[in-house]
Amino acid sequence: MNQPATILIVDDLAANRLTLVELLAADGFNLVEAGDGAQALEMAAENPPDLVMLDVMMPGMDGYEVCRRLRADARLAEIPVLLVTALDDQASRLTGIEAGADDFITKPFNRAELRARVRTITRLNRFRRLTETQRQLLHSQRLENVGMLAAGIAHDINNALLPIILSGPIMRNYVTDPAGQRLLGIVERCAESGSGLVRQLLSFARGTGDKRKLLQARHILKELDELVQSTFPKSIRVRAVLPAELWPIMANPTLIHQVFLNLCVNARDAMPQGGDLTITAENRTLDADARPGAYLTVEVRDTGSGIPPEMLAQIWEPFFSTKGKGTGLGLSTVRGIVNQHAGAVTVQTQVGRGTAFTVYLPAADGVGGVARPPAVPFARGNGELILVADDEEPVRVVVAQILTTYGYKVITACDGADAIVQFATRAGEVRMVLTEMMMPVLGGSALATALRRLNPSLPIIAMSGAPSHADSPHKEFTQAFLAKPFQAESLLLMVRRTLDEAGAAAAAPAPAPDPAPVAG
Repeated sequence: MNQPATILIVDDLAANRLTLVELLAADGFNLVEAGDGAQALEMAAENPPDLVMLDVMMPGMDGYEVCRRLRADARLAEIPVLLVTALDDQASRLTGIEAGADDFITKPFNRAELRARVRTITRLNRFRRLTETQRQLLHSQRLENVGMLAAGIAHDINNALLPIILSGPIMRNYVTDPAGQRLLGIVERCAESGSGLVRQLLSFARGTGDKRKLLQARHILKELDELVQSTFPKSIRVRAVLPAELWPIMANPTLIHQVFLNLCVNARDAMPQGGDLTITAENRTLDADARPGAYLTVEVRDTGSGIPPEMLAQIWEPFFSTKGKGTGLGLSTVRGIVNQHAGAVTVQTQVGRGTAFTVYLPAADGVGGVARPPAVPFARGNGELILVADDEEPVRVVVAQILTTYGYKVITACDGADAIVQFATRAGEVRMVLTEMMMPVLGGSALATALRRLNPSLPIIAMSGAPSHADSPHKEFTQAFLAKPFQAESLLLMVRRTLDEAGAAAAAPAPAPDPAPVAG
């Protein structure tokens, strides 16, 4: 901000430009010139000035049109414009104001007055830019604080969700009537959605996304339709139009689910008295667009209150809410995820008539149907004894129940010190240890180090609800990592694979010793 203000002087007459340059040079401004409107727009786009001094009567493109085009460009819309012209009638002034000019001075002008106006306008603009920079800095700090808060609470939330998610497969063995199975499905999906919210908040705060895979969005949208039908007020009529032959996409299923869930929640909140919510998916090929190609498009349309025109430019900003409540992260998260997937999102709205958001996601290469993969039977144990260490009792109980149900024997410990005691009493029997990383008395890494001294080949799987542990030094001590909340299938597959790998390593023949040197 210590650099001199840049003023772009636009006039088709070189003599007029020279007059202004000579007048303002003493004030230390960086003065640049343009001889017509097109050149002025090009120069402003390349290096936005602090002020545009603009003649009105120019051939080709007059000053009013230059002003309109500056205001239509988001990068240039805030640049002050001072019209310097021989026109002095009220209609000309009104036209200039309607075009977006900030000030108007007529020729012949008072030199002292012109210099005073220019100094005032540039000073105010610099103050505005400084204020904007400070606002962006505070916004960045706020996002950083959100990330720290999210990371801090993720462990506790994920620990709370894990028993709910793992209990589903067990409860299905006891609940056999269709109504009970349907309720269990709702509970499981809601728990998964809660887990997805935590992951997405962390992803938003870090500015990163998760791994993608080839998927058929129709399955996600069908599950979303069932969730919305079951949980939204009955005054909202939900309809999903999901053709069978939708193109597949390369995407992260959790993030894509979050996109459409956020849009549906926004639609629900826009219809407090009820209305219609329609989810429509279709294949679309764009050729006359800025992004030509094959896209899966999904429209979420409501018949709610609509968005006022003055709010449209702000709806994508983090922490801005059209409802006056909530976090204001919904639509900014939607756009962030869609941008990560090289897509686009548009909005059409009318106050009192409703809103439609349309998401464009690039179709995967070689578009075609992708069938849902067949269900794979859960991996079973063969009576192996596993030690589960976790300070959260619900987690210990449910993990132990899952492992016991699928053929393992289990002993549990409430912290690291207890785990060492439990292991010492049955060291010859324990085939594997599952340990939480964050425990009182003795944490997972310290526990793994101690167990390695007792049995260097013991397989150890780390568990944690804290995302930072995914890349922490626990990898020096353990074979695998389970991020909470995890599915029963993930737990059983990782346990079975780790045990099998440990068994194969133990059965492998030892390498032959190097041959003794032969004396020459």
